[in-house]
Amino acid sequence: MGSDAKITYSEIRTWKECRYKHRLGYQQRLTSLVPKTYFRLGDFVHRYIDAMYKEMRGSQSQHLPTVTLDDLMKRLEVEWTALSKQPNQFESEEDAKIDLAIIRGMVLGYHDHVFSKEQFEGVVTEREVQCEIGGVVFGGKIDGLVKMDGKYWTMEHKTASSFSETDRRLLFIDDQTTHYLVLANELYPEKHFIGSIRNILKKPSIKQTKKETLDEYCRRVVDDYHSRPEHYFVRILVTRTPEEIAAYREYMQTVTAEMARDVVFKAPSRDCGMCEFMEYCTEPVADIKANILMSQFRIRGQRHQELAPVFVSPNSSVNQTERSIVQ
Repeated sequence: MGSDAKITYSEIRTWKECRYKHRLGYQQRLTSLVPKTYFRLGDFVHRYIDAMYKEMRGSQSQHLPTVTLDDLMKRLEVEWTALSKQPNQFESEEDAKIDLAIIRGMVLGYHDHVFSKEQFEGVVTEREVQCEIGGVVFGGKIDGLVKMDGKYWTMEHKTASSFSETDRRLLFIDDQTTHYLVLANELYPEKHFIGSIRNILKKPSIKQTKKETLDEYCRRVVDDYHSRPEHYFVRILVTRTPEEIAAYREYMQTVTAEMARDVVFKAPSRDCGMCEFMEYCTEPVADIKANILMSQFRIRGQRHQELAPVFVSPNSSVNQTERSIVQ
């Protein structure tokens, strides 16, 4: 853990899930050079929903030149076109078109069926936050801080392939919610944030038929978000008691102390699920490991200099030596 590090919820979660992944990602700062395309759709949706609050509503409240929904959608088209021209971004042109249709459906549908009907008294949009608790600096990125019916909430947007009753129940014990509430209350102690507004945006549940062209299917995807908003957009209010928030605040200090003391690094089993380091930590052949490290990872903008030189032959063993007030 570097002295300049800010402990985020993602780091705590990674440490709990896999000490080895934490070592590679947070202590040795190993970063994959392979594009994380599986996060791209959600990232686009987040950014353009954030732009609604910041540029459309924000420009009106500050009497700035008006930014319209059409302006945002034109910007999206330009950005997506530029991205699609870059190598290794999409499996095919068809995939690029379908992903764009999903993003358009989510953003347009959210605007018409959620954003335009909200009665928030104030909104601070996507915000990098940090505060010191017990000598440790904690940080994170919160999608929104809002006031509704006289009470203060954090707000999070999540894209999901599906959203079951089990997923709904898990929100009420989700640590990320409590983590962000701790940060919000540390930064704004006079506000008393009581919970999180969770916006779930679901991916399409319709498939392309044999009779329709790709363009027809893409138009049907966008239209489906408008015709069935209750299916695609779910808003849940998740609250925490002051006692639950205080208990998690204490837990944050306890777990970071454990992270600082931890010196045992064991590679996980092969049943890891999706992990950018999975091939590296499970592949037994040393020269393949070296190739993966030198070609797919970097540290702070350069090739990783600590690990790559270790691998000398296929038979060798691997030596693993702003504080903004919510109005």
